Amino acid sequence: MSSHRVNRREFLTLLAGSIAVPAKPFDTPLIVKLAPDGPFDSPLIVRLAQDGPFDSPLILSLSKDEPLAQDRPLPPVSWTCPMHPEVVDDRSGACPICRMPLTPVRLELVWSCQLHLDVTEPQPGACRTCGRKLVKIIKALSFTCPSHARVNEINPGKCPIDRRTLVAKYSLRPHGDHNPKHGGNFIMAPNNWHVEATHPAPAQFRLYVYDEYSRPFIPKGFASRIVMGEKSIPFKPAAGGMFLDARVPQIALPAAIVVGARFEDKQPEYRFDFQFYGYSKEPK
Repeated sequence: MSSHRVNRREFLTLLAGSIAVPAKPFDTPLIVKLAPDGPFDSPLIVRLAQDGPFDSPLILSLSKDEPLAQDRPLPPVSWTCPMHPEVVDDRSGACPICRMPLTPVRLELVWSCQLHLDVTEPQPGACRTCGRKLVKIIKALSFTCPSHARVNEINPGKCPIDRRTLVAKYSLRPHGDHNPKHGGNFIMAPNNWHVEATHPAPAQFRLYVYDEYSRPFIPKGFASRIVMGEKSIPFKPAAGGMFLDARVPQIALPAAIVVGARFEDKQPEYRFDFQFYGYSKEPK
């Protein structure tokens, strides 16, 4: 069972609202079940599941904040696999994929820049590097020594080497950021990578590819196209940009396209449905 235990109700909107799957090859609906175990001061379970091909539901468990010194909330401990970080559970145990023991992790909802992912802020605002508006993402919180970077503890305290006070450290998590980066439609692919399609101008469509950490890249052997009945319009690499470009003449708003994408040579072509009710605008 793959699961997330999170410490604020904002996670419900962030995660449940951002998870998307293509209509093909999964043609069954995405089911979201809200099932409080009792009063709303107890954990709220959000189950995301499909009739297939997933054999277990994704569970998001929201619980109260745990107190930290000086009234700062400390996220609860979840458990993840060192080899398969997409596996997150709310209790210790073995990884369902490789059977390795799960290790503890604290997940926190923070504000970060989509272009400068090292930026981490507790409140909304603008990126100190580029001025872009910060968005909510999930990062892992741990504590490290200012002098000994190899020290990485799940709890605050003192460095075991020199007894200096540990400082907070934030790390990227797989699927912690499902925000569109270029004002388009952002979708998670079945292979755990992501695509974003934009429609910035008449007849023009762009396709961006991201890894499981939502970092932009174009995989070797990546091929994509717009499928329009029997017609196929290939996406081509854009000059000087980390995206692909395709043109569909005489298409009007609202526009709907089907994108076929093969991420690697041995993978099947996945299909994604995108709808645009206006032209895509780059976030500021």
